[in-house]
Amino acid sequence: MSPRRPRRRRKKLPQAIQLSELIHARTRRWRVQKLKRLEVIRNKWVEAAGDYVAEHVVPVRLVRKTLRVVADDAAWINEMTYLVDSILERLQDLLPGKWVDKIQTVAGEPIPEEILRRPLLPARLAEITPEMRARAQAAAAQAKTPALAATIERAMLATMRRISAEKEDALLQKSDDNHRDGDEL
Repeated sequence: MSPRRPRRRRKKLPQAIQLSELIHARTRRWRVQKLKRLEVIRNKWVEAAGDYVAEHVVPVRLVRKTLRVVADDAAWINEMTYLVDSILERLQDLLPGKWVDKIQTVAGEPIPEEILRRPLLPARLAEITPEMRARAQAAAAQAKTPALAATIERAMLATMRRISAEKEDALLQKSDDNHRDGDEL
């Protein structure tokens, strides 16, 4: 029988940590910000590169301000050497921050269309209604610190906006389906 190792004790923190700091640290570790940025870049890619180029060259990864794009074949890699400067300039104008300094083109298998069209994040959020704001403020009022109250209010508003947008999209899809069914009769 092997001897038992003593348990490691956790360090006691000198003071409480704000929830927002803890969430930020955890999301940095999980690289959520990079996924968000990649989704924004994918949404702006067609506008920056153009429809024809976007059909053959797709952004797949963001590594230290270098956007890695996959091209269908070597001909598109060659074409991108001529287009990369103008695409990079337009992309930087469209993005909210200086996220991309360089575009690297690699050859690879074409990415299936269903993966490209599937958003990493919700496409849109519904507008904030007075009812949403009242519910979020009521929940935030129970927090002990103002910073925690602000974090709770922002989180609740974002969640309610996302859920509301998903419900609206489902209703629109249902009405479109019903409309199509009526046309076939």
